[in-house]
Amino acid sequence: MPLRKEFALAAYNHFEQAAQRLAAAAAPKPQPKPLLMREQILSRQSPQPDRLVAVQAARIPLIEAARPLLLALVHIPGHDAAHAGTLYGDLVREVASFQSVCMDASIRKEYITGASYTLCTALDEAAGLSAWATDATTGVNTWAGRMLAVQFHGDSRGGENVFKFMANLLQRPAEHVDVLELLLIVIALGFEGVYRRAINGKRVLDDIRHALFSTVRSCRGDGMHRAHWSVIESLLWGQVMPGELADTAQALFQ
Repeated sequence: MPLRKEFALAAYNHFEQAAQRLAAAAAPKPQPKPLLMREQILSRQSPQPDRLVAVQAARIPLIEAARPLLLALVHIPGHDAAHAGTLYGDLVREVASFQSVCMDASIRKEYITGASYTLCTALDEAAGLSAWATDATTGVNTWAGRMLAVQFHGDSRGGENVFKFMANLLQRPAEHVDVLELLLIVIALGFEGVYRRAINGKRVLDDIRHALFSTVRSCRGDGMHRAHWSVIESLLWGQVMPGELADTAQALFQ
């Protein structure tokens, strides 16, 4: 090929590639995948000024707002069948209160919904697995008719969907680290979801624990006290005696 034609072809290819790059740059960017599959209506209650002040002043407002529900996870097994209805009513009010104070604190709606769904699912699991939830005569699980996740989110598949929600968050962990830390605490307090009975579920869940803990700690950098991570690790790996569980969980908020 004559040199002039070769040069012209090279120049054409160069400008063609440049035009393609410009067109790609000008094209609309793909929208990020939504964290949740559908829009949901959240509960609104009367203002809670004292609680709102505490939530807004906290290092992680979302987790401070969830404190009563996270601590409830620890205490649920100690309840009894005679007071199951009272427990359910208390939890319904607290979930609604959580959603409301989070909105008052201007926390991102997707975070509130996802956190509420996760908390409801974990509370349902804790209650459903408690000895008092199974009727001694019929063998029926009485909590099955009181599912918080169904009440607030119209869904009973959280054992699987919570981990899908987590996977979406992990696409941009630094952005979503507050919710990821909430999920880490929920898992540290015993939530296992579908992995409780899955083949190799324990191994998979251990891998999730390791990866999630490492990711959250890396995103937090040096801004967290070593003692905070020690508490989470001790809960994650079952190093806390049953009688010490409530005090250890409370230490998460110090």
